This record gives sequence, C-alpha cells and structure tokens, in this order.
Amino acid sequence: MKRFLALSAVLSVMLALAACGSQTNGGPSSSSGSSATTMPQSSSSLSDSGSAESGTDRPADIRTGLGTVISLAGSKGATDSAPASSMAEITVCAASFDSDGTILGVMFDVAEAGVEYDEDGAMTTDPNAEVKTKRQLGDDYGMKKVSGIGKEWYEQVDALQEWMVGKNAEEVLGMKTAARDENADVPDEEELKSSVTISVTELLQALEKAYESAA
Repeated sequence: MKRFLALSAVLSVMLALAACGSQTNGGPSSSSGSSATTMPQSSSSLSDSGSAESGTDRPADIRTGLGTVISLAGSKGATDSAPASSMAEITVCAASFDSDGTILGVMFDVAEAGVEYDEDGAMTTDPNAEVKTKRQLGDDYGMKKVSGIGKEWYEQVDALQEWMVGKNAEEVLGMKTAARDENADVPDEEELKSSVTISVTELLQALEKAYESAA
C-alpha cells in the first residue's frame, strides 16, 4: 500500500509539472513520440497577447486542476485454483479551464501497479521494481494488437483529449457512453467511435476532480 500511495504522489507531481511546463513550452509528448494535447500558455503570455489585440490589459483567467482516481477493481482474492493478487490502477488528469469551464488543455496518464502472491500468501513481486505509466510504456503497452481499431492506448487517449479541448467541462462529463461491462464505459459519441474504444470511466472521474480542484 505504501508503494501505491508513493506512486500516486509521484504521478501527481509529474503531471502537475508537465502542466505547468507546457503552459510556456507547448504540450507534453508521450514516450512514443506522439504529442499530447497542448496545454494553454501562461497567464502572463495570454495577458500580453490580449493587450496587443485590444489595447487594454486583459488578464487571462486560467484555472488548472489535478484529479486522481485509484481503483482496486483488478484485485482478486485467492481461490482453490489460483493465489490472490492485488492491482491498483491509478488514473491522473491535469487540466486547465477558463472562467466559463471550457477545457483549454488536458492530459491523462494511468499506472497499473500489480502485486502477485504465491499459494502461501508470500509476495512474489519485487517491491522495488519500476512501475511505468501507460504513456511511458508507449507501444510496449501492447493494446494495438488486440484493439478493434488498431490503436495503442496513448493514441486513443490523445484522440480523447483533442476531442475534449474547446468543450465545456460539464458537456464533456456528460458525454454519451455505452457500458462495456459492469466496471467500464466506452465513448458513444459519433466523433470518437473510430478513434477511442478504451474505458473512460476513471478518466472522466479524474477530469471531474481536476475541474473541482481547479484554481
């Protein structure tokens, strides 16, 4: 559990720094080289831009928030045929909004931290092993070969992010979804059917938390 909490904290700091850095340097990139959705410029940059266009100082009202969701749904108790295993799926969202709640920039990442045990209940997973996020894994995550649309996880989440930018947060949180199973919903928006088939359940929950915490 300490490992899970530490990983959550690291992810939070990582994405917070990515959001702040991208406000002046452009959007962060995934480990595979694909560009994630660009986060907005800094407030000072936008103020200067607004002043040049209108001739008056017009401070930008940009609010950035961070949301984290931890799910243990992947954990399994011991059975007669298999030992117990635990899985913490940590979803993090960094997002920026204007005063009306319009999404100006958003970035998601997910880490799956699993622990395996033997039949005697002893942990067989190395607690010091590196846990990479889905973005860090890039093509090595292996979703493309089983995806019905032939796209890797980072490609799908990048497409989702691009769809979100420019829309109101409440509109995005109310997006049409279809149940894939009892724990997951997939997008049912026409614009996303050919590009996003991953579950958005935790992603939307993390976005909602980022929206609520934006300041």
